[in-house]
Amino acid sequence: MLDSQQPHSLEAPALWALPPGQALSLQPASVARQVVACRGRVWLTLDGGPAAAAQDHWLRPGEAFTVPAGQRAVLEGWPAASVQVLLPPPAAASGGAKAQSPVASKSTQAKSAGVRPPLGAWA
Repeated sequence: MLDSQQPHSLEAPALWALPPGQALSLQPASVARQVVACRGRVWLTLDGGPAAAAQDHWLRPGEAFTVPAGQRAVLEGWPAASVQVLLPPPAAASGGAKAQSPVASKSTQAKSAGVRPPLGAWA
């Protein structure tokens, strides 16, 4: 399993490969992170806790999901995929902007594989 503690910001997004049979673990962070599927289908699981079950979400290329602050997520390609993990701009991270719902609307999703969401996606 790959382990990521420091995802990249909107200014320098990284493309993470999810080969068949491998998972990427996003450790809890102090800010929300947006996962954007760039290629293939992505199986995203949010950890459960004592009061809640784990939550599974599926992303197709161009779709995005916001992992809430403090939440651990595990990503797998089905069967293989690539994703970008984005942090909000500094204003949103410091509470200067309203938080986005857990699932990004179609207007904030990347329009095609490999294209990051528009800069206003976190507004």
